[in-house]
Amino acid sequence: MSTIISGLSEWLKGSKILVILGVGNPMRGDDSLGLEMIKRLKNKVPKNIKLIECGSVPENYTSKIKQFNPTHVLIIDAIHANMEPGAVCITQLENIDESFTSTHTLSLRFLSKYLEKTLNVKTLLLGVQVEKLSLESGVSPKIRKAIDDVSEILIRLFTETFK
Repeated sequence: MSTIISGLSEWLKGSKILVILGVGNPMRGDDSLGLEMIKRLKNKVPKNIKLIECGSVPENYTSKIKQFNPTHVLIIDAIHANMEPGAVCITQLENIDESFTSTHTLSLRFLSKYLEKTLNVKTLLLGVQVEKLSLESGVSPKIRKAIDDVSEILIRLFTETFK
């Protein structure tokens, strides 16, 4: 996790307003983790951090993102990256290759490029390797632990960064 913290700290340098997009489908098990993370962060982060629950269509929120006039956009989503379930990674979306897949119609890489070009923001993906995506509600225990751990880390990091 120290690599995640240092990577996020470096990426956040110069940030004035951060928008966090929680992406996921609550009917697909672990895929709801982005939405769960946003719920955990509500009322626990500084005011210059804007939280958006996007469901499985983050592209529908571009006008809302624009209203906040952010310098940075962090996308939190479930990923398939051939890692252990619950493993966390951060990456520039331009670095995503075919081994990273998403359950969403429009690729997050495309969305990232759009936001960077039209809003002049820095984007980053915080991804958590899923265990199951079956049609059911609720996340698996390993993903629940990742949500708990990462939420606490983000709250501390954002509180220190946006004093």
